[in-house]
Amino acid sequence: PHRLDGLAGYKTGGHTTAEIFLNGSPKTNEKWRLIAGYCEQTDLHNPAMTVRESLIFATRMRLRPFSLSEDVKSSHIEEIMRLLEIEEYADILVGDEALGQGLPKHARKRL
Repeated sequence: PHRLDGLAGYKTGGHTTAEIFLNGSPKTNEKWRLIAGYCEQTDLHNPAMTVRESLIFATRMRLRPFSLSEDVKSSHIEEIMRLLEIEEYADILVGDEALGQGLPKHARKRL
């Protein structure tokens, strides 16, 4: 997990000695913000929202530039669900894991 934090640029301590490339080009913070969304597993999701609604919320809060059209954002969300293999849970409530509600654990970890 700590390596992913370093790769994403979310850790401020220590020193990185690796070169990171995105599609063959050196990683820049600007490029990274355009293509990636990152949250630690400790992030909380509203149990009353569906998987799709959770991703819509995260997209609206984090995806830059904010001026992207809703169609572009929606396409991005659908692609993310496909890549994470959680399409079948798109309209399922996240639920409360402690109460045994909502998403199965393997899908919850991907969200």
